[in-house]
Amino acid sequence: MTARLKIEGLPRGFDEDDLLDLCEPYGFVDDVRVIDEGAGAVRGIVDYPDLDDAKSAAEDLDGYELDDQPLRVTVSSRKGSVSAFE
Repeated sequence: MTARLKIEGLPRGFDEDDLLDLCEPYGFVDDVRVIDEGAGAVRGIVDYPDLDDAKSAAEDLDGYELDDQPLRVTVSSRKGSVSAFE
């Protein structure tokens, strides 16, 4: 089952290559996108083909600090939201 990570709190200037480097150690990544929402809010979307890889990434990255700011990570699948800590 495919899964999507939503990562909030990325530092300004963070790009798709940075996001891929951050998430690829947890498994194969289908797609990454960085969205700059203005006013310093940057978030990332990461698609994994494997739900377990996405859960592992979310568990490790949620609360991980970049530029002294903790990341907030959630996982969703095609069947709805999934807790990374189940």
